[in-house]
Amino acid sequence: QTGDRNVSMQKQRFDNNDAYVTQTGDRNDALQDQSSGPNGSAGNYALASQLGDDNQSIQRQNGSSNEAFVYQVGTDHWARQRQTGNSNDAWAIQGKSGNSSDQWQIGNNNYALAYQNDSNNGGDNTSMQTQTGNSNNAVVDQGIGSPDTTNSLAVQVQTGDFNVAYAEQNGDLNDSFQSQVGNGNYANHNQTGNMNESDTLQGGNDHDSYITQTGNSNEALTTQTGNLHLSTVTQLGNSNMSTVTQSN
Repeated sequence: QTGDRNVSMQKQRFDNNDAYVTQTGDRNDALQDQSSGPNGSAGNYALASQLGDDNQSIQRQNGSSNEAFVYQVGTDHWARQRQTGNSNDAWAIQGKSGNSSDQWQIGNNNYALAYQNDSNNGGDNTSMQTQTGNSNNAVVDQGIGSPDTTNSLAVQVQTGDFNVAYAEQNGDLNDSFQSQVGNGNYANHNQTGNMNESDTLQGGNDHDSYITQTGNSNEALTTQTGNLHLSTVTQLGNSNMSTVTQSN
């Protein structure tokens, strides 16, 4: 800890858990809480790195071989990671200022990544990722490579196994919502511009949904139920609206 009024709290139960906190700046707060099994069981790993002021991180893990990473550079970031099960990975990377990330994984072999801004551009974005099941992947990109992404929202909710959700947002005031219930579903949203909204709702197995928005004030809704549907929506320009519904 380097700076003033930083707080770090660590609580670990049973065997082979590792927890690390580095804080440089003022008024940063980090909490790590990990539980594994007794008698030499595999433990969990948590890392929180805070460089700047007024950042907060919460990491809670229950199970074995889970890993949680929080990297905060800048000011006023908030990150929470909760993992229950085995071999789950959660990453929250936050730059500039005012970003919020919430990751919750229940099951085994799930992966979640939220990348919110590089250190010099954007800010005030929100990412929410919830996964229940096994071998699911959720990725939110709100500013990789220094685009000026601000005030955007990405929500990913997945229940089942082997689902993948990817959301990329470049611009201001974009909203992305992805909900998948079942197995082997894939949702991809790519937003470039301002005030775009994309929603994918998938129930069943082996659906694919792609939404690409380039421009401003576009809206797209894709709903797929049953099995083995494919939808591709591309919007170029402003104030376009698309609705796709497929079922069997």
